[in-house]
Amino acid sequence: MSDIPTQPNDPWMGVAERATPPPLGVPPMRTQFADFRGSNQGAPKKGGIFGPITAALVFGFKYIKILLSSGKFLLIGKMLLSMGISIGFYAMGRGWAFGSIFVALLFVHEMGHVWAARRIGLPVSAPMFVPFVGALISMKRNPRGVAQESYVAMGGPIIGTLGCMVALTLAWTNQSAFLFQMAAVGFFLNLINLVPVSPLDGGRIIASVTPWLWLPGAMVMGALLIWMNAWLFLLLIALMVKPQLQRLFKGRDSDWRVYHTCTSRQRLYASGAWVAMVVVLGALLAISLLGVGSPWHPLPGLAVMVGWPVCAIMGAVCFFTWPLEEPALRRIPQGAWE
Repeated sequence: MSDIPTQPNDPWMGVAERATPPPLGVPPMRTQFADFRGSNQGAPKKGGIFGPITAALVFGFKYIKILLSSGKFLLIGKMLLSMGISIGFYAMGRGWAFGSIFVALLFVHEMGHVWAARRIGLPVSAPMFVPFVGALISMKRNPRGVAQESYVAMGGPIIGTLGCMVALTLAWTNQSAFLFQMAAVGFFLNLINLVPVSPLDGGRIIASVTPWLWLPGAMVMGALLIWMNAWLFLLLIALMVKPQLQRLFKGRDSDWRVYHTCTSRQRLYASGAWVAMVVVLGALLAISLLGVGSPWHPLPGLAVMVGWPVCAIMGAVCFFTWPLEEPALRRIPQGAWE
């Protein structure tokens, strides 16, 4: 006989089962279901399908309110707003495709600085974009020495070069003169940023060798901007370089000298990284310009196949073997340098 309690007159029961009533104290199954259906216990509140939707909306508004009250959301919002404004400005002259890819290449470059800074524990801000000037990040705490500053500066051109390699690869696979042009623009921006004059990346890297190289770097930058008829940029660079050169001649106090003290290994890495990046970027820029006029030329394909491993090795050596040890002169408590 089945163990499932049923009604005595259930037509689906056999003759023996129909003759045997359910045990006392055990309500029939159908009675249980009927009681359950008739009871309001555990039933959802009135509102139907709108109840879950209302709950989801309330949760969403609370979550958005939390995000709006957090500082990170505001920083990301400012970054995205500045990106959008920059894309609009660049798009006015060359179209939305140019503006979007150009800002994307700038973003990759700046994220290289952010990643390098966070690898050594330096808090930095999100990138901010300024139309016709570029992009920048700000450090929330000064580096302990020029070796750390050079390391953070080196991150931008290396990661920026990898971003341009993506554009070069897409240009070669699609034989697109426009993408070759964008790759050339990206390589040029990273290359000109390596001119050894502070506050450009090249000036911060070469400062680990000697800050006196800022003098020829300023001359090279001035001559290059005059040749390009970029008078507004020349004025802007002059305003940024002037205090650095004044400090070089008149402000080299003891703190400045200690800050710029480096080991021989740090000088070797800084000079080697700077030379390697200039050579690689110069070669890739020339090949990209060749692709603009001849997208089917085989040389860009060779540059893609050779450029990726070269850039990867250069980045691995710089990022993971850069000497950040402090000279004996600067082994003093952390608080004295903050």
